[in-house]
Amino acid sequence: MERVAIEPGFEQTLEREPWDLILVDHVLPDFSALGALSVQKRKGLDVPLLIVSDRIGEKAAVSLIRAGARNLCLKEDLSSLAPTIERKLHEPAECGKLRREQAKEERARERLTAAFRARPFRSAWARSRIGSSR
Repeated sequence: MERVAIEPGFEQTLEREPWDLILVDHVLPDFSALGALSVQKRKGLDVPLLIVSDRIGEKAAVSLIRAGARNLCLKEDLSSLAPTIERKLHEPAECGKLRREQAKEERARERLTAAFRARPFRSAWARSRIGSSR
């Protein structure tokens, strides 16, 4: 665990070693959750980023989620933080499995598409159908 409060420190910390989870305060004097999300995206890291906040408006919360935050917890109700952290730490294995399955399906779809396009009957079928509709 390491605590940083400025963007350069955050970047250096991410470069030093792999992380399982990033916990960010929504607003810091010299850094913000949006800044952390920007750094994370720029570095191409697929690490759960959770945001903790005193208060946050609905529009700000939506923009943070759209920017890639995996969850928001209010400081007034930190009882949900521990279960959220535990759940997010177990998600990568499940997400990795899902991504592998999706990639396998995509490769199969590409092979079928390539095979279909390589067959001469495709163009003959298309011509006969066009010819029969006139």
